[in-house]
Amino acid sequence: MKKFNLTALEQVERYRMIVTKRYGDYVVNSFRYINNEIFGRMISIDTMENVSFNIPDTGIKIKKNDAIRLYQDVTTGQNIGADLNGEPLYFLSSQERRDMTLKVKQHRINKAVQDYKKNKRKLDAAYNKLPIHFKKRIDKFRKNNINFRIDYETYEMMCCVDAVKIYKQLKTSKKIEKWAKLSWKEQKKQVHGLDKGHSGNSFFMATNLAWIYSRDKNGVVKLYGALAPLVGSEEYGCVPNPNHEKKYPREVYQ
Repeated sequence: MKKFNLTALEQVERYRMIVTKRYGDYVVNSFRYINNEIFGRMISIDTMENVSFNIPDTGIKIKKNDAIRLYQDVTTGQNIGADLNGEPLYFLSSQERRDMTLKVKQHRINKAVQDYKKNKRKLDAAYNKLPIHFKKRIDKFRKNNINFRIDYETYEMMCCVDAVKIYKQLKTSKKIEKWAKLSWKEQKKQVHGLDKGHSGNSFFMATNLAWIYSRDKNGVVKLYGALAPLVGSEEYGCVPNPNHEKKYPREVYQ
């Protein structure tokens, strides 16, 4: 990264972004220094415009009411440069951007593998306690997506486990329908042991799975995956996808 000493090529690219207005202008309201696990020491900035972003700590002092012009790559959404009070603060070269993309990708892979290894025993134990139709549901995703266990199983398992709890404690579709309309406080009173880490999407899926299971157990196997609306049916493993390739170290699949 450059500190007020951009190369000629970077100056040309920065000028091109100015001409095409691929930037945002902001005024610093507050800031703090943080340590990012991927990029190291950075400055987290909150602006008068209620926009927040992080930029590298280049050693240049920033203060309240400073003017920040932030440049972004329209393809990746990366913050690739910034001006401070009209002067270049930093600007990433094309190679630095590629390195950043690879660094983020590798970090995600490492974290996914680490989380999976940490949770594998719990996932296996939870799977073994599931009713047969829920096991078939998980089996379908595992078969259709070689990476399902690492990428999505923790999320899917939370939905399935709580679906079983909801079904066992409420029994019928009508009771589940009434329960679904209650407040979270009242829901917890009627169904004990629900996971506290649910999002709106995962809690809806757990409730929906319980309702379907109460009416048609095979429907649980057929229903789309919990994150399929976000990532797609082929990616998640709802349907076979011959394009899936192993993207993690070999030992993870053993």
